[in-house]
Amino acid sequence: MKPNAALVTAMGIVMAGTAGPALRAQALFYDAASVKVQDPDSPKIFQMSGGPGTNDPGRFRAHVNMSSLLSAAFGLGVDQIKGPAWLRDFTAMPYYEIVATMPPDTTKEQGERMLQKLLIERSHLVFHYETMNAPG
Repeated sequence: MKPNAALVTAMGIVMAGTAGPALRAQALFYDAASVKVQDPDSPKIFQMSGGPGTNDPGRFRAHVNMSSLLSAAFGLGVDQIKGPAWLRDFTAMPYYEIVATMPPDTTKEQGERMLQKLLIERSHLVFHYETMNAPG
């Protein structure tokens, strides 16, 4: 067993991983960002493209659920995120459409911090760290 940082949010979400140092670093901001909740009757098709390290580094686009947003923002697998039952109900969970622009030279770590900051601002994500044991 090795200790991992755990992220506990106001939404009752716990994420196990080593995201701690990235969150304590200076927060960065997107140049512009749009976040929309998709109509529940619209098709739920997972899409994520652009951003740092892609062929379109200056624009990030996503059509994803909250589990996938948290996974992308904190560099964790969806299976490392624990929380309320709605976080595991992929059929009922709403999808979000995000379009954001950033400088083309943004690094992957900076991009993750930008997405973290966006979630904090737009969904009022609040968290703290805990230590937990996990198979290593």
